[in-house]
Amino acid sequence: MNNFKIKLIYFFLLAVFFTAAVNAQSVAINTDGSTANPSAILDLKSTTTGLLPPRMTSTERDAIASPAAGLTIYNTSINCLEFWNGSRWRNSCPVNVGPTDVLSPTTGLVWMDRNLGATQVATSPTHEASYGHLYQ
Repeated sequence: MNNFKIKLIYFFLLAVFFTAAVNAQSVAINTDGSTANPSAILDLKSTTTGLLPPRMTSTERDAIASPAAGLTIYNTSINCLEFWNGSRWRNSCPVNVGPTDVLSPTTGLVWMDRNLGATQVATSPTHEASYGHLYQ
């Protein structure tokens, strides 16, 4: 083969590759042959199976170097789906909140709803049962 034909073959392969890359919009994985939703890069459809994300312990999760925001794993240490929000791992699992705890919907952290030693939440400044006997 002469040099011109080799260059022509490379050019043809390169053109095919770039055309395929430009036209590759979404991928559909299903059994009914439907096309992918154009707003999704990956569109999964099933009525008998689910999506299984990577499963790892908290230690393995913490070893991920520079996780991307939105990275999702199933944490086997706490049996919960977690995602990296860009600054820390968050989860949507219910917290075992006790009778004196309040789960913040903003931070996902648990806070006490009364002073230590108090037997009820303060509903007015004169409820002695809400004073407690320990300082926070």
